[in-house]
Amino acid sequence: MMKKTKIYIVLGIILFLIIITIALVASTLGIVVRQSKTETKNVECNEGALVCSISSNDLMKHLQQLQNIADESNSTRAIHTKGFNQTFDYIYNYLKTNTNLKVQTEYFSYMKFILNNTPMLSTNINGLEMNYTYGLKHDFTYLRNSESSDFNTPFQVTSIPNFGCDESDWLNATSSSSSLRDKIALIKRGNCTFTEKSLLAVKYGVVGLLIYNDGTTPNRYSPVSGRVDQNITFPALSISYQIASSLVNAIQNVATNVVVRIHISTTKYPEPVGNICAHT
Repeated sequence: MMKKTKIYIVLGIILFLIIITIALVASTLGIVVRQSKTETKNVECNEGALVCSISSNDLMKHLQQLQNIADESNSTRAIHTKGFNQTFDYIYNYLKTNTNLKVQTEYFSYMKFILNNTPMLSTNINGLEMNYTYGLKHDFTYLRNSESSDFNTPFQVTSIPNFGCDESDWLNATSSSSSLRDKIALIKRGNCTFTEKSLLAVKYGVVGLLIYNDGTTPNRYSPVSGRVDQNITFPALSISYQIASSLVNAIQNVATNVVVRIHISTTKYPEPVGNICAHT
C-alpha cells in the first residue's frame, strides 16, 4: 500500500512539473510573439511619418484603380493614349484632394505616332516572291516610330552579324557587301534595345530595318512589338523567325538575289505629354 502511495505521489509531482513547464513555454512564446510584433511595427515606423503612413491596402487599392484604367483603355496606359490621360488625371486629382502636397504639372514634347493603314511586306528570292500576313500572331508587325515607305522597286537585304549592337557588327557587314547604303538591314533581336540598333542603322545609311525574333524558345518565333528611334527616316518592321531564317540562308549564297518590298504609311509629329511634380 505504501509503495502504491509513493508511486502516485511521484506521478503527481511529474504531472505537476509538466503542467508548469507547458505554462512557462506558452507564456514565453506569448512574450516573444508580442515582442516580435512590436519590433516589426517599430521597424516599419522608425523611418518617420511618411513611411508609417503607407499601407499595403492603400497601395493595392491604387494599383487596382490603375489596372481598371488600363482595362478600359485597350489594355494600355502608354503615352498619348486614353489610358495615360486618365492615369494622369487620377494621380493629379488624388494628390490635390487628399494630401497637403504642392502639386504642379509640366509638359514636354514627345513624338506622336500613328499607323495609317495595314502595312505590306513581300520578299523575292531568285524570282520566287512571297507575300506575308500582318499581325503579332502572324508574320510581321510595325515598329513604333517607323517612317513611311512605298518601295516601287524592292531593295537588297543585308544580314548584320551578331545582334547589330556594336560598330564592329556593322563594319563586318560593310566589308562583306561593300556598302550598306540603299540596302535593308536584317538584324536579330537581343543584347541591346531596338532604338540602339536603329541608331546604328541610321549611321550606316540603310533604307529599311527588319528586326527578327531569335527562335530560341517556342514563344520567340513570332514578331514582337517595339520601338525604334523617333527620328529615323526609313521603315522599320519586326518579322518572324521563319521569314528571317529564309532570308539569312539565302543571303549566305552570294549568287542569290534577295530583295524585299515594304509598304507602310505612318504619321509622326511632336505632341505635348504631361508630367506631375508633388513636393512639400
